[in-house]
Amino acid sequence: MKIGFLKEVKDTRVAISPLVVLKYEKIGIEIVVEKGAGSVYQKRSDIQSSPEISSAVQQVFGGIALFVTSLLINEPALSPSVSAWWAWGYLIIFGSVIAFTSFVKALTLLPPNIVFTYAYVNPVIAVILGFIILNEPVTRWTLGGATLVIIGVLGVFKDQQKTMSLSH
Repeated sequence: MKIGFLKEVKDTRVAISPLVVLKYEKIGIEIVVEKGAGSVYQKRSDIQSSPEISSAVQQVFGGIALFVTSLLINEPALSPSVSAWWAWGYLIIFGSVIAFTSFVKALTLLPPNIVFTYAYVNPVIAVILGFIILNEPVTRWTLGGATLVIIGVLGVFKDQQKTMSLSH
């Protein structure tokens, strides 16, 4: 998500210093590493709360951290349209509450490498939905990238099957 934001910032030619971009890229990388490490830790440790409670706590503290960060980096005040409020509400319900809680629940039931495949499959699904719903163009590069993603995900599942058959 952070990388997409930075690409958008660079593509729109916003006047921003390269040091600021590097700082945000570093933060983005740190967030990815921390999320991955936290997810693996959560999978391997004996957490005494339900996945739903764990998800709620993570989202509340994540929201607080993002709010404090927005104050520290002087994010501009927003004045969203009504449709933006509806989109935000949709993302809260489906993108945060349902999807993240499902992710945390899946971590309790499946190996982490299987659970993390969602991060690769989601963009492919977004491209397909964009094509179907919004008539967005799909280029050969998009199809090539989607194919590589799907091959990679299938490789993860095949590797998991090998690991499971060797352990039995």
